[in-house]
Amino acid sequence: MRRKWRIAAALSLLVLLLGIAGYRFYTIIQSDTWKEEDTAIQKAKEKAGLVTTDKVEPFVGDRPYMIVSGDNAEGKKLIVWVSETEVHSELADNGMAREAARQKVLQTKPEAEIMRITPGKLENTYCWQVFYKAEKDGKKRLYYDYYQFKDGSLLDTWTLSLQ
Repeated sequence: MRRKWRIAAALSLLVLLLGIAGYRFYTIIQSDTWKEEDTAIQKAKEKAGLVTTDKVEPFVGDRPYMIVSGDNAEGKKLIVWVSETEVHSELADNGMAREAARQKVLQTKPEAEIMRITPGKLENTYCWQVFYKAEKDGKKRLYYDYYQFKDGSLLDTWTLSLQ
């Protein structure tokens, strides 16, 4: 009977130690990302007048950006593109909405499986990047559609093969 208790205690201790090690590993891996997000939020508050933050999401194009969404002092939705060298903000109402970008893709490809929609920057144009999967010629492919933030016009489509 004592042997069973010792085995149970040892296994419980092992599970606890593995849980602690897993948590520690996760926090070490994520710490750089969290630091980048915190820096982007701080820059967005200082330079763009952001008061509250709803969402922070990375975008990697010609250069990496952290996209910070939230409200300004007047309570209006704001989208802020933050890179190492620039901070650019737009009122969400002054551009195409995220849902409108989704609908533009679904109008042309109703079978598309949209995986992600992110504000981004293509060359010198602020835009929405829509990443999705769709079938073409009997094969599944991955696509990136870029829509201009200001007016919703299609800027470009990138096609990737699906392995």
